[in-house]
Amino acid sequence: MNTTTRISRRLVPIAAISATTLLLAPVSHAEYYDLKNADGIALEGSDIIYQETRYPKMPAHMYNARFFPYFADAKKVTGVSFYSGPAMGGNNQPGTIDANYIQSFWGIDKPLNAGDSVIPDYWNARSFAPLSIGEGASGKIDGRIPMTSDVWYPGVVRVWQPSGNQQNVAKIGQWIKDGVSGKWMLFGIFNVPFAATQVIRDGGFIEDPSTGAINPTRVDFRNYYFRKNGSWVPAQNFHGSARQKGERGTIALIENGTAAYFEDCINPNYAGNIDFDNNGGLPKERTVTMTMPPTPTFDPITINTASTSAIKGQINVRWTLAALSAPQFGYKIEVFPTSNTTGKPSLIVEKKDPVSQNVLIPCQGLKTPTIRLTLTSVFDQISSPLLRTATIARLAPASKQPRLTSGLSYQYFEGANWTNLPNFSTLQSSIKRSGVVAMPELSIRRRDAQYACRFIGYLNIPSDGIWKFGLKSCDGSRFIMDGSPLIASDGPHSAGYEVIASRELKAGQHAVELQYFRGDNSWRSDKSTVELHWEGPNTARGVVPITAWSHIATKGEPTITFASPANNSSITANSALLTATVSPNGQPLQSVRFYNKDTCWAATNTSKTVGKKQLFSSSELLGVGANLLKARLIYGAQGQFTIDSPVISVNVTQPNLTPWQFSAIGPHRFQPVSSVAEQTHTLVGDNLNFNWQQITGDTTIITHIKQRPNNSWVSQFDGSDYDEEWSGGLIFRQDLTGYPGSEIGKKFVALFATTNNEIHLQDNTNHNPGGYYWPRSIQNNARSYNWLKLQRVGNIFHAFLSEDGLTWTAAGTRDMSAEGFSASMYAGVYTLARPGNNPNPNRWQFANVTIGNSATSPPK
Repeated sequence: MNTTTRISRRLVPIAAISATTLLLAPVSHAEYYDLKNADGIALEGSDIIYQETRYPKMPAHMYNARFFPYFADAKKVTGVSFYSGPAMGGNNQPGTIDANYIQSFWGIDKPLNAGDSVIPDYWNARSFAPLSIGEGASGKIDGRIPMTSDVWYPGVVRVWQPSGNQQNVAKIGQWIKDGVSGKWMLFGIFNVPFAATQVIRDGGFIEDPSTGAINPTRVDFRNYYFRKNGSWVPAQNFHGSARQKGERGTIALIENGTAAYFEDCINPNYAGNIDFDNNGGLPKERTVTMTMPPTPTFDPITINTASTSAIKGQINVRWTLAALSAPQFGYKIEVFPTSNTTGKPSLIVEKKDPVSQNVLIPCQGLKTPTIRLTLTSVFDQISSPLLRTATIARLAPASKQPRLTSGLSYQYFEGANWTNLPNFSTLQSSIKRSGVVAMPELSIRRRDAQYACRFIGYLNIPSDGIWKFGLKSCDGSRFIMDGSPLIASDGPHSAGYEVIASRELKAGQHAVELQYFRGDNSWRSDKSTVELHWEGPNTARGVVPITAWSHIATKGEPTITFASPANNSSITANSALLTATVSPNGQPLQSVRFYNKDTCWAATNTSKTVGKKQLFSSSELLGVGANLLKARLIYGAQGQFTIDSPVISVNVTQPNLTPWQFSAIGPHRFQPVSSVAEQTHTLVGDNLNFNWQQITGDTTIITHIKQRPNNSWVSQFDGSDYDEEWSGGLIFRQDLTGYPGSEIGKKFVALFATTNNEIHLQDNTNHNPGGYYWPRSIQNNARSYNWLKLQRVGNIFHAFLSEDGLTWTAAGTRDMSAEGFSASMYAGVYTLARPGNNPNPNRWQFANVTIGNSATSPPK
């Protein structure tokens, strides 16, 4: 058997592990600290934390979790914590580095609903939000921040309930000030699925995950404040400790007692004033008291520019902040009918919103209103009010194009070393693919990096008025309307935010071009994204719908329509025969791919002739729920052209699996589904999907792996690979709970294969500080085992492998007696693929699946 030990790449770095778990790490040394009020005023009940940190040198390997707060609801029943701070990769010298800044939430204690997770809502241009992260974690933002030695970096964390009295929801945001430029940055905002109202406790830790703190690593601290009951409270007492054998460090006051520093090291020659082993009689921990003003001094919030325009029924307000302003937390817009602002306003719009700086207000009967704008900072300071009388909006006329058809024309290009949008006018001789799509979307790409595309056509504006557009992309994009740029969002950046602009438009067709490029994927994991949102008269904010796009058809284009299933039909997943009808119009046809939204779900390159048309059919399980289906024809001598069918809506239901049941566990990017036919189980979707029966006592499960994910089954685009850590096989598990980051369960035994034909026997004791890992592969050297048997006898689990299902080889035993397994468990076949950016659903077929009572002793 293969004796290679394989560690799952799902493991997270040591810097991404909870404080309690860190104590288990053999090479990572973490020392913990906290700050408290000298007069005994507790942090519990506060809603804002502020602190400043500094690094005299940029360590080669250090993570400083400068924030480690725990949040709870008003009754302290449901709670959650995160850690956040920079991971350094310097050279132990002064200078500037690009620090890896992390904010990661752990699982929710006593969640309102099983599987609830914290979800990133906003992240800045140089950050990304992984779709899935390490074991136990429920939401994360990971970014890059330039940091310079000997410079103070203020940071603030705030928890709040959003405007509108929403139930069981809160938001938590973090802001960081660049100590060099003096500019504030909103690092991220998270949606929390319970009514968090307060910080219960806070702390931090310093660790060296690579070299075990053999070199001294130091962080300076000052000005730690928390706001409680509307008042700011200083936390003057800095306390730190050594927590593991060999750890030592120094905690001392600096700068006339206004700051403190914490340095840790395991070098035996290091001389400090704390020592875990009490060498020289030194204590394991120490507290120093800093001198701090009773209240902090914050940057004021300052409006730089503001403008407003109006048209019948609408007012548009825009503003910017001064470069060194405190960050925005909310706005208040008071609308007066005239320039006289001494009376009562006709309308007040007020919202907690750290992001928006362009607000579209519906109103009636105000021809030339005046607005009074005031902003609130994250520290609840109020800006000086700004008055602006609205200008009358002049509407840009629509185009007159009598012969338009649905969809947008597109051109697709591939390049190298692109860091900005290319000059498309110089690339016309190197178009890789072109055609028609229903709306701007990126499934037309043939690779995941270094490509660009442009979408050209018309946007139908439903009614006269002011229209606000928001462009979200990763990487760069540009939106051009009526021949002039409206939104520029160029360069490499994340998809965590929108660039907003507004324009006054007449109803009708307006010429548009949307440009996009994807650069290098080296450090970020936001998927390729381009989305255009709009908001206007009687139109709530949302993605521009498919029906709004059109283009001028090219003569000789083939046509393609969905033949089955029917639009607006409801079907079970296993009855989904996907059929498209094509009129070639003299074009050579290559293949048809069937999509649900932007995911290729099925494909075929064979057809049959029906009159003058070609009929393409394919059968695959569709995901449960609402499916927005389209068929894409690939045509031309080299397959260089594509055209999409109109989109249809189909509701898909899960087939009856009796006596089996199906559970889709954890959050899914792809709609999950399963079917059972004559002992063959097909499971589709990411995260964990499970066909199970509830068993009691000794039980044996057997399966033959009939098909695993591969490029010959269904491929999203040319060259698309399947992730090696995708897996599928047999499992016994204690419950069906979707533990965030640990969807496979907290008590389980699994025998499974991977996409690259390894086989592993795993249980919940295969766990280290990074989460669950895979033991060595037990596949034979010929990689010919494709039958799996997993047998429970009491709390002993036996694994067997076979080439033919007749002759079995013992492959391992797991004694789980100490784990407290109950007699009743869930057993069956499962698949696991952590949600990510791979464009393919995780598909497996398991044949000859049997489950039943086992013998009293393992079979030979």
